[in-house]
Amino acid sequence: MNKTVFLDRDGVINKKLENDYVKSISEFEILDGVKETLQKLKELGYLLIVITNQQGVGKGIMSEKDLLKVHEYMLKELPEIDDIFYCPHLNGTCNCRKPENKMLYDAKEKWDIDFDKSWMIGDSESDILCGKSVGCKTIMICDNLKNNADFASKTLYNIYNIIKSDIMIKNCKYFNGYRPCNFQKKDSELLCEDSCKHSAIPNKKILIIKKGAMGEVIRCTPLLTKIKKTFENPEIWWVTDYPELIPSLVDHVLKFNFENYSILKNIEFDIVYSLDKELVCCSLANEINAETKKGFKITSGKIGPYDKDAEYLWARGINDKLMKKDTRNYIDLIFETCGFTFNDEKYILPGRLEKSFELGINKKIGLNTGTSKTWITRIWKMENWEKLITLLLKENYEVVLLGGPEEKELNEKLAKKYPEVKYFGVMPIGEYISLLDSLDIIVTQVTFAQHLAIGLNKKIVLLNNIFNKNEYYFYDLDHIILEPEVSCKMCYKSKFDNTCQVDNCMDLIKPEYVYDSVQKLVK
Repeated sequence: MNKTVFLDRDGVINKKLENDYVKSISEFEILDGVKETLQKLKELGYLLIVITNQQGVGKGIMSEKDLLKVHEYMLKELPEIDDIFYCPHLNGTCNCRKPENKMLYDAKEKWDIDFDKSWMIGDSESDILCGKSVGCKTIMICDNLKNNADFASKTLYNIYNIIKSDIMIKNCKYFNGYRPCNFQKKDSELLCEDSCKHSAIPNKKILIIKKGAMGEVIRCTPLLTKIKKTFENPEIWWVTDYPELIPSLVDHVLKFNFENYSILKNIEFDIVYSLDKELVCCSLANEINAETKKGFKITSGKIGPYDKDAEYLWARGINDKLMKKDTRNYIDLIFETCGFTFNDEKYILPGRLEKSFELGINKKIGLNTGTSKTWITRIWKMENWEKLITLLLKENYEVVLLGGPEEKELNEKLAKKYPEVKYFGVMPIGEYISLLDSLDIIVTQVTFAQHLAIGLNKKIVLLNNIFNKNEYYFYDLDHIILEPEVSCKMCYKSKFDNTCQVDNCMDLIKPEYVYDSVQKLVK
């Protein structure tokens, strides 16, 4: 919908004749500063529409043909004006003469106008009443600055400053409407006005819906670089289960819950990127007020694509044959879903918490020993980790155990059995990133640590069985992917069953293979 500045004519655009009507071009005198002001208002993105009462026609003082000639001349001299609506009727004989609002509704129907974002400028009470009746903000041009309008000005020339200042304050990404921004907290003399050097008016308000999982959130962060490059000064919102993973360049990070669900439904966005094929996420995307929606939606309880850009990634998810033969990586696919082209934009990790870890001078090998318990098929057994640790310690590598709360018990057992091995426990994400960054090589299954390692430009040994390895993009990093030699891999199963060729295909990835891969990456 379009935002609009509605303008009265006589006394606003042209000089008003005392006790008379402008009947001809010779009597039409454009006021000083009008053209410059209209040009500036156009730069702010407003439609400019004249709304004028002209009962001189109804009184027979001039003809409608005379009026149209004047308007033709006005449009020639002021091409910034998009349209003119006029009422030629006598007072009390119609529903279009201001303060009645029919002319505004006629303009709305023709130009798809959003009254809540529009203004009415006039020099009489009828203009102000007309604008207020539809929800427009109002400015009265008059010498008496005390009136019923929202704002008042002695000339049209100052109108631009009033509107711009209102935009700067209300639309500034740092303005929240209930407390000072951080800049004001630091400088109590700072005021919300158009001259504020910190004011930032986003040209796009964008919402990213990426709820989880942790690794999935991390590998969607390259989108931020593309969004920042594509849209000048965007205001970015992200709703997720993991706010702690979202980089600081995102303006607003919300945890996915009912409270924030309600907040988001009451914000008007320009673009929504719905990236999770989950019913609750697609339901939120459907309910968000946005001009453009990309990614995935819900229709009659079924998930589907919003447009052609999302069709391939959607089809890939419901077609195992297509998924297994696919050679494209996930980041490329998610960029396509959003309408972008992937050009090797990097991961953007959350801020790290600087912490020193007691590590030696030898090559440091991080072993991420677990994976989500939802995916039992991805787990490498404890005896495999034990054998790998034994091989690595023989070569004097410094072994560091990695993982979160789910891996704590296993890592404590391994650390107790191998005193030379370092285990620093469960820690905040920022510290965990610092720990990974201090290592040389990361050995991991498909899990969160894998994506952090990619973001940190680490050498990686990846143990994979159930996923298509082409999903994972390592940029130009040194890496080795180890997979079991079975024809049923890429099964996407969370549990082994009687259709599997072996009881546990992860056992086919021998510790010796992993050790040899580490050796290759070291050399």
